[in-house]
Amino acid sequence: SNPNTGEVEIEHYGADGQRSRIELNPRRGKDAVFTELDAQGRPVRSETVAMSEPKASSTQLAHAERFKDQLGARLAQLGMNDTQIDTLAAAAAKESTRHSGQGEVTQYLLNKDGSSIAMKQDAPPIREFSVADALAKRSAEHWGEAVALNRNTSAEIRLEHGGQSADTTGHGRTAPEARAMT
Repeated sequence: SNPNTGEVEIEHYGADGQRSRIELNPRRGKDAVFTELDAQGRPVRSETVAMSEPKASSTQLAHAERFKDQLGARLAQLGMNDTQIDTLAAAAAKESTRHSGQGEVTQYLLNKDGSSIAMKQDAPPIREFSVADALAKRSAEHWGEAVALNRNTSAEIRLEHGGQSADTTGHGRTAPEARAMT
């Protein structure tokens, strides 16, 4: 390994005589390369594995920005730093994704004692999440859960529509179902 660049190369010799090499550089976000080698050290097979975390959707990023626009200044007045506000924004994006079947979040509200955040969506009920519980996790954990929820929601929508992509203008409902909700 090279402490200056962050590059790491690991060679592994298996009990069965197989040899493999792993090359990665987490500092630069490069993909990891796993290479199977023959007895002379020549590559037999190589596989690349993504080292970056899954990315949030544009909708999730918009929810986080809306949260910061609506509550960021108030949370800062209450003494929260940027990291805490970013963590709460990630939690808001996650919870918005979790309850996306209720439509778009139009407003984020902080309760009077600052212990919970409510989300007003197109359809009731109003959902809340605990500030303390949200701050007990890192922002990256919330984003990871949000991405996983988004993947699961997308798969459920495809299954509901016979494996085909569907028009989900109603966030998880087809357009006629969404109109019936309003």
